[in-house]
Amino acid sequence: MERVLDLVAAVGRAAIGFCRAVGAVAIFAAVAVSGVVRPPFHWRNFARAFLEVACFSLPVVGLTALFTGMALALQSYTGFA
Repeated sequence: MERVLDLVAAVGRAAIGFCRAVGAVAIFAAVAVSGVVRPPFHWRNFARAFLEVACFSLPVVGLTALFTGMALALQSYTGFA
């Protein structure tokens, strides 16, 4: 009987730990979203971050798409041939 209780306790501790982690992520997301919609909104910082994240990553995304397409074409050719 004690083994069963230990197993139930372990499952309960894991479930509580999971709920605690999910709650921490939810609180972090709520704080982040509320920080985005509350003034003051810094347009210059937003534009700089957008440029760094979106525009400067386009060559990497394009190169990845090129090599993925080449690998897919090669595997499709060998599979269909």
